[in-house]
Amino acid sequence: MPTTVVLPSSSAPLPVSLELARQHLRLDGTGEDALLTHYLKAACGLCEQYCGRLFRSATVKATFRLDEDYVLDPLAGSPTAVEGFLTDVADLPTLSSYLEEYRKGISINRELPWGVALASQTYTVTYPVTVPEDAVPAEVAQAILKLTSDLYENRETSSLGNLSHELSVGYRVLLAPYRLTNVLN
Repeated sequence: MPTTVVLPSSSAPLPVSLELARQHLRLDGTGEDALLTHYLKAACGLCEQYCGRLFRSATVKATFRLDEDYVLDPLAGSPTAVEGFLTDVADLPTLSSYLEEYRKGISINRELPWGVALASQTYTVTYPVTVPEDAVPAEVAQAILKLTSDLYENRETSSLGNLSHELSVGYRVLLAPYRLTNVLN
């Protein structure tokens, strides 16, 4: 399973609009839009992390070992860059045939250094993921709204006993159908 780093796009629309967040919080003015946008981004990030999937467009960097299958997300665009063992995007389609030849022991033009295991060699692929605006289920949008309102209303912790890094039961119930179970969190 590749190591993945998500770089959210600052221009990508959030799955929940600022207007809907204002309505949810029963706010009339626009004086706190910057703060609400910040909370919406944080809530969306928490939901994405918990579910192991993206709910907004982003740039993704996935690091693969040479002994892993090269498989990108279903919504992935064409790779824009590759670094590490491979340095050219054009080499990605030929990677599986290269590794097959390496395993057979046939002489090839790029050999691994002596004493280096196949599993220790990695390459990182950078690619865009475009999530359609209407692809976010209502339950996920509701969880994002609930988290946003919790972050807005509880800006300070009142006691150390209430701190938790796990989402509460209500959020987990909303997000459970959309959580990928084979993702390590």
